[in-house]
Formats: sequence, C-alpha cells, structure tokens
Amino acid sequence: MIFIQAYIVLLIFALALQTAIRRKRKGVNSVKRPWGKFLVFALVAPLVASVYFIAPHYANTLHLAIGALAVCELFFQLVRTKAPAKHMVLFLLTLILVAINFYMAVDQNPESLISLYFTVVIFDSYSQLTGQLLGKRKLFPSISPYKTVGGLAFGGLVSFTASFVLGQMSELYVLTPVQVLIVIVLAFCGDTTASMVKRKLNIKDFSQLVPYQGGVLDRFDSYLFACLAFPIFSLLHINI
Repeated sequence: MIFIQAYIVLLIFALALQTAIRRKRKGVNSVKRPWGKFLVFALVAPLVASVYFIAPHYANTLHLAIGALAVCELFFQLVRTKAPAKHMVLFLLTLILVAINFYMAVDQNPESLISLYFTVVIFDSYSQLTGQLLGKRKLFPSISPYKTVGGLAFGGLVSFTASFVLGQMSELYVLTPVQVLIVIVLAFCGDTTASMVKRKLNIKDFSQLVPYQGGVLDRFDSYLFACLAFPIFSLLHINI
C-alpha cells in the first residue's frame, strides 16, 4: 500500500536525521533515550494507522481511550502540582472540548483520518528533528527550546511535499494544500499549548505511560488539536 511505502521512505530519512543529531551531540547526552524515543515513535504511528485501515470499527475505542487518558493525565498533574483554580478550569475545559471533538472525528471516513494523521506525524517528526539539527532561531525559547523557525518551515515543507506526491501516485484521498496548512497550524498550536502547560506546571512529561515518549498527551497533543480541522473544513465548506 502506498501509505506504507511512503512511511518507510520518510522513516529512513528521519533515521538519517536522528543519526546526524546523535553525531552532533556526541559526548553531551546519553544516546539511549533518543534512540528509544525514535523507535517507540516509529512503532506507535503505524499501530494507530493500522486501526483506521484494518479495523475501523475500533476507531471509536481508540479515540475514546486517547482522549480520556489525556484528560486524566492533565487532571492528575494539575492536582499533583496544586495548580491555581483558574488554570485548572481553563486547561481542563480546553482539553475536554478538544477530546470531545477528537472522539467525534471517528465519524469521518478512514481515508480522511489516516491522511490527517499522516500529515501530523510528518510535520511533528520533521519539524522537531530539523529544529534540533539545523534550527538556530528559536520560536519560543521559554516554552520549548527545540521549536525553531527552520524546523517549522522544513516540517511544513515536507508535509506539503508528501501530500502532493501521494496525491499524484495514488487514488487515495489526501489533503489539499489548504487542508494541510490548516492541519499543521492546529498541530503546531496543540504541541505548543501542551509545552506551555508543562512549563506552567513545571513538569517534563504528563505521565510515563508511553515508554520514552512520556504520556498519552505528550504523544498525541498535536493530533488531538489537529482533528479540530474537520469542523473547520465544514465551516469553510472545504470538501473532505
């Protein structure tokens, strides 16, 4: 299947970037965590995608589990860190609304979901990797040191390119350039918002449920917010 072939190609490229980052940082940090994080990420993405392809009737269970666990992780950290009441209400209400929309996204056809998820995975991975390797101008130094102008630009470029190439090589549904733009903006907002909350609470991860990745919310923050694209598409009358 074309999506699997494309994922393998992009994974090999990401592996090359990870190797370059390792060499750049040699002697500074332990190599175990970066490689473990990369391998878990490489496994999680196809596992989630396989639900949409192979067992779409379980997509509602998947979305419910991700959304519920993300809300529980945030609630636990808010209570544990004794966050101010206004932060608890604001952060929890925002995530609950996002999680509800995420669950409702299962009503979309599987090809729409996998296209959106594929775009988020590409943007997430390449913006982070190139941000660490090449990025010099940081976007939000006090929130996330690895978010850079170069990483954002390159991640967006790869996302647009991958969507275009897949659209030319297959008859499967892929996002249009306008849809890709909306998705990567929402994904970026989700990732940045999660980073901001962690800085506010002075925590590194929301939990340790996903080895080397942190919590469910750490792993799926971008995807949770990116699914807000579906009601936006409907509002703007963009066909999906």
